[in-house]
Amino acid sequence: MRWLRACPIGDEPSGSISQGGRDMKNPAKKTATSIEPPAANTARKFISPNELSERWGCARTSVDRIARAAGMTRVLLGEGKNGMVRYLYDEVVAYEESRMVGPS
Repeated sequence: MRWLRACPIGDEPSGSISQGGRDMKNPAKKTATSIEPPAANTARKFISPNELSERWGCARTSVDRIARAAGMTRVLLGEGKNGMVRYLYDEVVAYEESRMVGPS
């Protein structure tokens, strides 16, 4: 289940295939990523560090550092270099809510 959708900056979705922040019809054109929440009837359990780096607008290494400092649970799937890391989605949302700053 993927919930990230790339849209060209300043344009409506053009129907072109976008990959890695680039419009494949025009590779020089950068695209912005809009984050859509999962559908109401699906429960999301995990989120990858790459998804978090796009969600938070920071580097992957920053995600790892922030998650470690916040004490987030890392789920390790596989072993060694080919293993995957996932974080619990509910913990990520709880962390984001705890870091919200209200009006001063």
